[in-house]
Amino acid sequence: MIKKFSEILKIINGKNQKKVESEHGKYPIYGSGGVMGRADESLCPRDTVVIGRKGNINNPLFVEEPFWNVDTAFGLVADQEQLMPKYLYYFCKNFNFQSLSTTVTIPSLTKANLLNIQLSLPTMDIQKVVVNKLDKISILVDQYRGLLGLYDSIVKSRFIEMFGDPILNPKGWIQEELSKYSLKISDGEHTSVPRVESGIPFLNAKHILSDGEIDFSSASFISEENHNRIFKRCNPEINDILLTTTGTIGNTAIVKT
Repeated sequence: MIKKFSEILKIINGKNQKKVESEHGKYPIYGSGGVMGRADESLCPRDTVVIGRKGNINNPLFVEEPFWNVDTAFGLVADQEQLMPKYLYYFCKNFNFQSLSTTVTIPSLTKANLLNIQLSLPTMDIQKVVVNKLDKISILVDQYRGLLGLYDSIVKSRFIEMFGDPILNPKGWIQEELSKYSLKISDGEHTSVPRVESGIPFLNAKHILSDGEIDFSSASFISEENHNRIFKRCNPEINDILLTTTGTIGNTAIVKT
């Protein structure tokens, strides 16, 4: 059965948190990136999906307690007689909200566009089976990420043990500029380019993870035509290294595909 969001959920607009913000408030304050503080009041009930209204619109969150959402985030509350909240969350995790963006520069969503989204809605029994399986997979993924973080710290520790701190250089290694070895450094493009539903992945700093991986799951896309026409300075090839220079500075990843 195909249904629109308007038939199976309601959307709670976020509000400015200044009047309810409190250091020891009972409720968390959520934006599209996660918890931003505490509040004395809540807007959304437990088991609500948070979707960014501006900026970070492709990173849904599932909140299991009542909370206040800021004015750049929507709260999606499922009609639990038809739709399991966790089923809605997993649907949102796999939906490309960038395709609904109403602006080119800062990704933005409107309530009207969200309410028109359609999804295939199976019976509650099937939803429970799907959610149960995806919960188990999510646990495994989190464990895997934890191991990657541990391995990363081991590699860094081993590097320091073998070569010493690269800044302090306690072992007295000869230091030379990378330019001597014909290293080419290209800054990313800063041009605003229209996004499309599929095409060439468009990456920014948030897609370069601390474990050295590239997260393509939340990437938006540009057309091949715009890629060939505009992106001349930075066109990474296999085995090139990507380095973040904004946000979390210093994350690196090797281009593998």
